[in-house]
Amino acid sequence: MIVNRHYARAPIVEAAIDLRCEYSAPQTVENLERVRASFSIDYPIREEWVELKAQIELGGGVTGAQRTAGIRALTSGRTKIAGLGLQGFTFSWLAPYDRWESLRDEAYRIWALYASITNPLKVVRVGVRFINRLDLPNPNGGGVDLDQYLRTAPRIAPELPQQLESFFLRFQLLTAGEPPARLTITETGLEPANPDVVSILLDIDAFVQGIEVAGPTAWQFIERLRHEKNSAFESSITDATRKLIL
Repeated sequence: MIVNRHYARAPIVEAAIDLRCEYSAPQTVENLERVRASFSIDYPIREEWVELKAQIELGGGVTGAQRTAGIRALTSGRTKIAGLGLQGFTFSWLAPYDRWESLRDEAYRIWALYASITNPLKVVRVGVRFINRLDLPNPNGGGVDLDQYLRTAPRIAPELPQQLESFFLRFQLLTAGEPPARLTITETGLEPANPDVVSILLDIDAFVQGIEVAGPTAWQFIERLRHEKNSAFESSITDATRKLIL
């Protein structure tokens, strides 16, 4: 199987690299502002990075809280986003996506600036996530046989109605290797781009957690996770899908 194939019409709507870190002392927003200032000419837009947390209580009540996770720096076109976090670093590239080397090199450039100021002791989690949007032909509006395009798709008992209106499929797999990587694969329907297609989200998140490594070793993991992600993508689609995105 070719796992490093380049698609001219890649369906990627977001690609991200994520590193969670531990530090000798709690990080501060002031430190993160220093990081942002070091590359702000290329990423002039600043946003607060807020995390929301919900807690379900006995009796059915739900409480929520939000906290500052860091700051986000965005390019003027808002297609590249550097998340400078109090607990780590995330870099995202939104559509139109270029290629892996462009994503990796730009993420590493900003990570090096982040690490030079925040001085993480170690990286404890590394992740590579690619979110794809597949627009499958549906010229007559009669629906699509997902098995033609996806090798993993919902199965409906033959006794039930076969007109699938919506679905949500998610599973996590443990891969070979030491330490093992985890793959979280999510498939669900999306609002179609136009009446002649059925739109499907294929979200592949490959990560390694519970590690304690230095920055250079973490980036070796990132290359491995890219391979795991590519293998999962190629294993999940059929040649009919490949013809749509070549």
